[in-house]
Amino acid sequence: VKKDKKEKKVEFRPALTGDERVIVMFTDVTDKEILEDERQRLDEQIRQSQKLESMGQLAGGVSHDFNNLLTPILGNAQLLMMEVGKNKDQAVLAQEIINAARRAGELTKQLLAYARKGKFQIAPVDVHQCIREVSSLLQRSINKLIEIKEDLRATRSVVMGDPTQIQGTLLNLGVNARDAMPSGGRLTFATRM
Repeated sequence: VKKDKKEKKVEFRPALTGDERVIVMFTDVTDKEILEDERQRLDEQIRQSQKLESMGQLAGGVSHDFNNLLTPILGNAQLLMMEVGKNKDQAVLAQEIINAARRAGELTKQLLAYARKGKFQIAPVDVHQCIREVSSLLQRSINKLIEIKEDLRATRSVVMGDPTQIQGTLLNLGVNARDAMPSGGRLTFATRM
């Protein structure tokens, strides 16, 4: 610590002289340490960037394979929908399969956009419809002690955005809310102008 209370990092090297004295050399290495810390930080950023690039490539491959799996699911669900006729329960189940397969297809588009570092779709999105779909999905997949409510008061519910991103955000918020209520509670999706 210097007289002005600033810290300096020093490296010292003692050396014996021929007449039994010790000479100690001090070298200020403060700047050298700062540069080394900066180099290590940059190295870590490069490693993280390489990891993200690898994840992007993996996401692209997985998305492609996942889309190949979704095609027969969606096709067979649509065929099933044509066969169920007046059986409303079966029609509802078939429609749920179709809706889930379409949402999964949108998710793969997101993964591909991430992999390509591409732009997301910008289109008119009915937020109320997204909320209803997410609410329906959550109703069947979260703890029954959690009551899901919709309080949709926005008079204009259409916004410009990426439908998959909006739906994904709502789903993430719902899952986070579920995690915050292990003993149950009320999850409310609300809109206002």
